[in-house]
Amino acid sequence: MILVIIPMSQMGKKMSLLGLTFGKKPCKIGTMKMKNKTLTTWLIRAYMLYSVTADIIVIGGIVWLILN
Repeated sequence: MILVIIPMSQMGKKMSLLGLTFGKKPCKIGTMKMKNKTLTTWLIRAYMLYSVTADIIVIGGIVWLILN
């Protein structure tokens, strides 16, 4: 989350009376969440593929050592 601090002299009278220290609306948070969610999903899939592949290689190596 980004907090933008604006001096009281640049804000309207109503905002200065309320004592708010920020005046801009946050940027498109929903869009960023979707991008992060998509990226996280693909990273989890890649990790799962890596993990299964590594397990197969290790188990295959152990079996190969036992049989030889």
